[in-house]
Amino acid sequence: GGAHTAQAREEALLVAEGTLVRPADGKTQIVKLKPKQIIIRAELFQPREFAYGGRDTDKRHVDRLARRMKNVGELDPIVVIKLGGQWVCVDGHHRVTAYKKSKRTEEIKCAWFAGSVREAMDEGMRRNAALNLEVPLADRQEEAWKRVLLGGWTKQQIVKTCSIAEGTVSHMNRVRARYMNGDDESDATRQFRMSVGKLKASSWSNARLVNMNAE
Repeated sequence: GGAHTAQAREEALLVAEGTLVRPADGKTQIVKLKPKQIIIRAELFQPREFAYGGRDTDKRHVDRLARRMKNVGELDPIVVIKLGGQWVCVDGHHRVTAYKKSKRTEEIKCAWFAGSVREAMDEGMRRNAALNLEVPLADRQEEAWKRVLLGGWTKQQIVKTCSIAEGTVSHMNRVRARYMNGDDESDATRQFRMSVGKLKASSWSNARLVNMNAE
């Protein structure tokens, strides 16, 4: 997985929740923003890790969108939330990047999401999973793992939001439970904890492997 760990997500979430500004009537609103006003916070809202490139968007897709804009003008509205005075992209990272790349200065239509930061995270994940821009299974698993570690989601919610198998989430729960179980002081489990280090800073691919090797 990439660098966006559960720990990074948790820290970003805490700050974001403290600065969240929601639409007054509690309903998602259409707002007009200039592309340069919209910032990307990948540690909160980018389910695709592009693990090998260390970047937040796929260049080929951005180029395709930029070409499409020349023909159709405006793309689908970007989903945003407001944190303090900043508009943050929840869904539409590639579209925002394409607008900026095309040096578009006119305002574009955006949907100001009315829910909480966590709900926005799920909304971004759901929209990505539903789109043709497939989120690779490994990235969906990392998103599920972050939710298991952060807490506040049921197993069913995680399965649905991240489009992964229930058995995988059960496996994640078992690995987390083993790490947290204060009564288990066996050598294998101690070794497992030591190798993982801080659980919230560990990717699922790493935690799963270490757990397997320490059985």
